[in-house]
Amino acid sequence: MKDIKAFGYVDETGKLKLFSQSEFIEQLKAIPNTIVTLTLSKSGKRSSMQNRYYFGGVIPIVRQGLKDMGIVMSAEQTHSLLKFRFLKQEFISNDGEVIESTGSTKELSKQEFNEYIERIKQWAAEYLNIQIPDPEEQTTIEI
Repeated sequence: MKDIKAFGYVDETGKLKLFSQSEFIEQLKAIPNTIVTLTLSKSGKRSSMQNRYYFGGVIPIVRQGLKDMGIVMSAEQTHSLLKFRFLKQEFISNDGEVIESTGSTKELSKQEFNEYIERIKQWAAEYLNIQIPDPEEQTTIEI
């Protein structure tokens, strides 16, 4: 069985909040009647280098890709779009109502932030038909 990983945080009341709860639940449904071990580990926050790569490279490239499709967004709107697409959270009230919200990139660990960027890069390649270079690569874009 492949390991199932879920990312999230523990809120101020001690409740576990998953960034993609519905995806996690679907993965659990695929392994009914299985004995598992749940391990939680605290992660360090993203680095300033990751932050510079995201806001200085990923956001402008995605923004240009969207612009090429006729969708004009500011950098902040692009950031919000990516958070909604890849850090969506679902909260279920006592009466069963599902409320969607977005997670914060500030709360992601270094590993979680890398995975977030990888999901963006894959989506950008498939949906926008653009390649987002790795941090070590140089590129030029027209804005």
